[in-house]
Amino acid sequence: MSDRVRVATRKGLFTITRRGGHWELGAPEFLGDPVTNVLDDSRDGALYATLNLGHFGVKLKRSRDDGKSWEELAAPTYPPQPEGAQGAPWKLVLIWALETGGKNEPGVLWAGTIPGGLFRSRDHGQSWQLIESLWNHPDRLKWVGGGYDHAGIHSILVDPRDRARV
Repeated sequence: MSDRVRVATRKGLFTITRRGGHWELGAPEFLGDPVTNVLDDSRDGALYATLNLGHFGVKLKRSRDDGKSWEELAAPTYPPQPEGAQGAPWKLVLIWALETGGKNEPGVLWAGTIPGGLFRSRDHGQSWQLIESLWNHPDRLKWVGGGYDHAGIHSILVDPRDRARV
């Protein structure tokens, strides 16, 4: 069992640590900001957080020192929307899921978004590629939202037997 729990909330990111048989709440990070995901990358110790700042957009942050300092990374972006394209606008609304690649895939991260896009980064979140085979799937236009205006990818399941397989 872990001695640390990270909790992403609409009011910030909180770390709860077990010390001496009891749990202690650490100082909040991103106080007052909606944190939609937090991901501890056990492969290299990096910590990722995604924020949904409304007017200021979706933000992706990374810490390499256990949350003492944060750097902003580029959030996934959609290609330009062709004129007359059907369906949801090709604009990032939310990073709804974040997952690491396998142990043999250093630097690989996955992001599920609203609208329903799946992105892969091969460089620790510095840049992102839209998985076009899923985005261009003909049934995508029939997908519906799960409480949001548009459909989204809220879960990314990496095969535990072969983490290169999603």
